[in-house]
Amino acid sequence: MLQFLHRGRTINLAIDTRTLTGNVQTDVTNAYILSMKGGSLVAYGTNGLELADNNVAGYPPMGFLVNDMAGYFFENSPALGSGLAAVARGSENVIITDQIDTSLTFNVGDLLYASTSTKAGLLTNVAPSNVYNFVVGIALTSASLASPDLTVALSV
Repeated sequence: MLQFLHRGRTINLAIDTRTLTGNVQTDVTNAYILSMKGGSLVAYGTNGLELADNNVAGYPPMGFLVNDMAGYFFENSPALGSGLAAVARGSENVIITDQIDTSLTFNVGDLLYASTSTKAGLLTNVAPSNVYNFVVGIALTSASLASPDLTVALSV
């Protein structure tokens, strides 16, 4: 889930279509498509959008997915239809997302980074121990498992 509190800019980036069939009913169940949820932090790789992962060299975080890539039940899957996904980007954006590492507690002022491995695409406030520690935002509210909605001032 992603909500805009102060909307800056969005950009459209190509999705990875290598495993898609062209049949929307089939493709909305594709693991890649299902993993791309609104509010997730994404990077742009050689094959298109990927969940941002602080372990992957050369793919800095680009921004946050505006919508679930599979689309919602009341719309006809625009990302699958166009091959593009809307990404919130730019320091003028202030967003709310629930795509956080819920094993952590977030506090106002925390610097935020992309998580790694199985938690790719989620926000963490634990600085990575590698050279790819791009700060993607600053927490403007607290968040935890009990209340996972985090307000973020973007820096990507």
